[in-house]
Amino acid sequence: MYCGFYRWASSNEARNLSTIPPGPGQRFGKCKGQRFDCVSYVRVRRSVAERVPYEGNIFLCDQVKSPFILGLIRPKIYLPSNMDVMAMEPVIAHEKAHLARRDHWWKPMGFLILAVH
Repeated sequence: MYCGFYRWASSNEARNLSTIPPGPGQRFGKCKGQRFDCVSYVRVRRSVAERVPYEGNIFLCDQVKSPFILGLIRPKIYLPSNMDVMAMEPVIAHEKAHLARRDHWWKPMGFLILAVH
C-alpha cells in the first residue's frame, strides 16, 4: 500500500526519523509562524480602534468585512458598520453562542499547543 514516505523507508527507518529533534529550519519556521500571528493580531487590533458602540460588548466598525470576536479576557463582538439592521440580530445571536461556548479561547490555545509541539 502506498503511503507517501513509507513507500521509500522501512518501518524501522521511519521510526528512527521520528525521534530526530527539530533542526534550525523547523524551529525558525515555528518562530516565523508565531511572529506572523502576533503581527496579524496587532493589525486587527489597530483596524478596530475606530469603532462605535452598538450595545454592551458589541461594536460597529467601518474596517470590518465580516463579524468576529476579539479578545480573551473581555471579548468584544465586531460587526461591519454597513450591515443591515434586520441581519444583525441573527448574527449577534450566532456570535453570542460562540462566546457562550468560549470558542475565543480555542484558537490561542491551539497556537500555544502548536508552539510547544
